[in-house]
Amino acid sequence: MDDRLAEFGDPQNRGAVLAGQLVTLPLGVNFLMPTGRFEGHRLSLEAVYAMHHDYEGPQIGLDWGMNFGWSVAF
Repeated sequence: MDDRLAEFGDPQNRGAVLAGQLVTLPLGVNFLMPTGRFEGHRLSLEAVYAMHHDYEGPQIGLDWGMNFGWSVAF
């Protein structure tokens, strides 16, 4: 817990009262580029769906999300 955070102004700064459970189902696909100009490049797409969440304290829930990534291996 960070003592520099003001607990009075924002209740999410009280780390001692934040707890809970989150179960997500991530589904994704990776595209590895073949030989050529983009050889070694990888495009990643992932959809994340929250199967179950049970939070204690003031926390923002997650319904779904998307992750996008571009990486290069050399």
